[in-house]
Amino acid sequence: MGPGARRDTLDDHFGYYNWKKVTNSGISLLSKIKTAIPEREQHQHDFDEFNHVLSEERPSEVVQWQEVVENWESDHSSKNLFEITTVSMTLAAVHLKLSQQEADDLENGFNNSLHADISPSVLISSGIDLEEQQ
Repeated sequence: MGPGARRDTLDDHFGYYNWKKVTNSGISLLSKIKTAIPEREQHQHDFDEFNHVLSEERPSEVVQWQEVVENWESDHSSKNLFEITTVSMTLAAVHLKLSQQEADDLENGFNNSLHADISPSVLISSGIDLEEQQ
């Protein structure tokens, strides 16, 4: 098969695949809707049950939470409640903590090195470097 015939054949295959995908989209959407509707009902039931239990246990907190969320939804200049506020450790902080722990262990006479020239923190950082290279 020459280059032109090859391109034509590939175009025919791609065109057929796209045509089949478009003509079967109705069947695909119908099956997805049939799955989504019962799941939506289940999610709504779970949400209502959660709100009911929570409102019985701590009614003032539920009202406060709803007010705060509704205020944020109407005015985005206030504090975003869904923003992640946890501080993650950096790699340098992990190295520092491991080296401090190794220093404390050495002061107490405990050496957990696998080799005289390689400390556990160096071994871990080498492993991280190897993983990044892969």
